[in-house]
Amino acid sequence: MVIPFSNTKLRVPPGFQSLLVGLSTEILRSQPRNIHDFAASYFEKLLQRRVRFFYFFFCEIILNNRLFSKYQLEAKQLI
Repeated sequence: MVIPFSNTKLRVPPGFQSLLVGLSTEILRSQPRNIHDFAASYFEKLLQRRVRFFYFFFCEIILNNRLFSKYQLEAKQLI
């Protein structure tokens, strides 16, 4: 998405538009009295969800890698 402004073109970072669409949707759905507090809470929850996802994702990779290494060593011993 490019926004024309004078002679320069400003670029919106990738994912920023979908981030704002998500926030706008939740604001319209919830109708909060204080939009600033709601937005702060929304982004905090979004960040916590992302951190939890990556934590579990990397834990899964580490566990799978350990299991793979264990079976790989057992297979080498059989040969």
